[in-house]
Amino acid sequence: MLNFSGKAPPQEQAAPDPVAARMKEDFKIRRFHKDDAEAVSKLSAAIPELNPWPLSVYECIQEAGFEGWIADCNGTIAGFVLTRCVSDEMEVLKLGTAQDFRRRGVAAALLTAAFLGAVSGGARRAFLEVRASNAPAISLYQAAGFSPTGRRRNYYTAPVEDALLMTCDLERKTQFPLGG
Repeated sequence: MLNFSGKAPPQEQAAPDPVAARMKEDFKIRRFHKDDAEAVSKLSAAIPELNPWPLSVYECIQEAGFEGWIADCNGTIAGFVLTRCVSDEMEVLKLGTAQDFRRRGVAAALLTAAFLGAVSGGARRAFLEVRASNAPAISLYQAAGFSPTGRRRNYYTAPVEDALLMTCDLERKTQFPLGG
């Protein structure tokens, strides 16, 4: 289990960190368990940028060979990431953060866990699709080392929208979003 805190380490005469100031509680990154399926399904449905899957899909994530991580803040699921690895590639299938936990490092911590898990399994590249209008997510992915590599026309529904295809070369990464 990985522990993360929004509190910045003490620095001499450092200006207050606005992100750390908003982080009221520590959170832990842990593996997704089947017992998380219902809560993750509900969280996914509450995030307008995500196309939610039926509960039955979340219930069989592990049996399908997917990996998942949960950001847990005192028993509340603050976010989740679901991935799959095929050969030497990792695909980020879904990444979501609850509204109340955004801009607190949750998504970066989840990406770090996913990257570390994928690299330990032999992945050399990661890729994902993101709504072309989702500027905050695109910014997060670029900060994590992803670069735009293509576009999938009309990929998303409700509303219909293009997806931006992004790729990250894990072999060239010297650092993960949280320095992992």
